[in-house]
Amino acid sequence: MKHCGLLALLALMAGCGSKEQPAEPPKPSRAVSEGCEWSTFEARGLGVSLLFEKCREERFTLAERDNAIVLEPVEGAPARIVEVFTKREMQPIDAAIREQFVSRLEEKERLGCVVSPSPRMRIGGLQTLQIVPGPQYAAEVAKRRESGPAAVCGDHGDDESLRFFLYQPEVTKIRFAFVDASQARVWFDETSVRMLPDDTANAAVRELPINSLPLAERYAATVEGRLDKFARKTGQFNENEVNTTWVAFRDGQAIVLIVEQQERGDEGSGSIRYFFREGKLALAREASLGPTPTARSRGQQAEILKVMGFDPEGRLAGARKSVNGVAQVVEAAEAEAVRGRAADLLKRVQTE
Repeated sequence: MKHCGLLALLALMAGCGSKEQPAEPPKPSRAVSEGCEWSTFEARGLGVSLLFEKCREERFTLAERDNAIVLEPVEGAPARIVEVFTKREMQPIDAAIREQFVSRLEEKERLGCVVSPSPRMRIGGLQTLQIVPGPQYAAEVAKRRESGPAAVCGDHGDDESLRFFLYQPEVTKIRFAFVDASQARVWFDETSVRMLPDDTANAAVRELPINSLPLAERYAATVEGRLDKFARKTGQFNENEVNTTWVAFRDGQAIVLIVEQQERGDEGSGSIRYFFREGKLALAREASLGPTPTARSRGQQAEILKVMGFDPEGRLAGARKSVNGVAQVVEAAEAEAVRGRAADLLKRVQTE
């Protein structure tokens, strides 16, 4: 873990911005309805666009809500047709989907569901994926569906309708989308969803208040995408038999990121990134190994991932935690410990 953590620090210091290239403009996959024309909707805060049917008689509106494009019909319930999520740049897309969605499932589905290329949707030049029953679970699901439709693999999983994840790495390696055309397919073209360049999305996100974990993660991604433009300094110290190395990144006079690497002996090790906005903690992301269980099982340390987003008032805006790929609840004491640690490190960095 020590060598991996140091490599991660060096990679981070080298900068992690992705090269952005313009995407090919999408072409409609079907003819437009009578009295309508295809028009483009851009959700710049999300960094995503799509084609929708603009008609002489208004049937619906499109709006950005938190991390989603919401279709609001004149009559009927709103539908979240596209959601945008953030991942670590070097993390494979299937691993990101497992971390953020599969880990939250009950044990039977967590073990039985897999992330695979979408069997229902192919879009040239893009990666489309779904969470579907794996080979051993598929037979049980098929039998269950003999008596009627049944959704499986979670709220972003397989419900036999047109729903899929979309990843466009030549444009962005940090954002991906979930497209749900199950309710409103007639009003937008599900094959037209495209990611906008990171620069476009990042500029909009910097102006948005952080009030949810998706927004906090998107803000953190804007910082990581500009690391090569920031001044930085490093330091280390030993406290309570814990060796700590840190790297701080400064945008002008403001600290925007502190990366901390801890070595705790038999108590494990970890790397934590603290993202700040206007001097306040916005996101903390920890990847660590838990304490060594026993001398006989030293290689079986728990792999822990925690992500916590904080609003401008310091309240926990959302959190995600997994231990060996299994989701767990983030306790209030954990969030408080992270806030305290971030404040201590910020003070140390500012005074050294």
